[in-house]
Amino acid sequence: MRSETSTTSPLFVVALLCAAIGCEGTPSPTKPIPSEAPAPKRGHTSEGGGCRVADDCAPGLVCADDKTCQSLKTVECRSRQDVCGEDGRCLGKDNKCVPASAEACKKSHRCESDGRCTIKDDKCAAVTSEDCATLCKTMGRCKVQDDICVASSTNDCLRSEACKQAKRCRALAGRCIGK
Repeated sequence: MRSETSTTSPLFVVALLCAAIGCEGTPSPTKPIPSEAPAPKRGHTSEGGGCRVADDCAPGLVCADDKTCQSLKTVECRSRQDVCGEDGRCLGKDNKCVPASAEACKKSHRCESDGRCTIKDDKCAAVTSEDCATLCKTMGRCKVQDDICVASSTNDCLRSEACKQAKRCRALAGRCIGK
C-alpha cells in the first residue's frame, strides 16, 4: 500500500496546485500557442509633447534630449550644427530639415551673418529691409538680393561702420571693400 500512496500523493498535490493557481492542461490543437508576448503599447504623446522615455511617445516618435517627443528626422536635424545651429533648420519635415519657426531663423548664425532671419520656402532667408537692418549699419549690406543682404551701392558702404572703422567704403560683388 505504501507504494500506491507515495505514487498517488504527488499527483494529488499537483492536482490541488493546478486547481488553486489555474493550471491548464495540454493546449488543444485548435488553440494556437503564442510564439511571442504581445508588444508593449506605445504612449500617446504627440510630437512636441513631454516625455521621460521613448515609450511615452506615440508610434514613430522618440524621446529627444530635451524630453519632448520628436521624429527621428528632427533628432537628426537638431544634432547637425551645420544645419540647425548655422541655418536654423532644426525640424524634420518631409524627410528634410526646415526651420521650426521664425524664432529659429532669428537665432541662427545665418541671420547674424547674412540677414537670413525670416522663413521663406522652408528655409531661412533675408526677405525685408528689417532683416538687413543690423548688417546695413555695420557692414553696408542694406539690400535683399537672392535671399541674403548685400551692399548694392557705394552709398550703402559710405554710411556703414565698416567704412568709418576699417575704410571699406566701396561696394563690390555685394560687399564693402577697401580702396
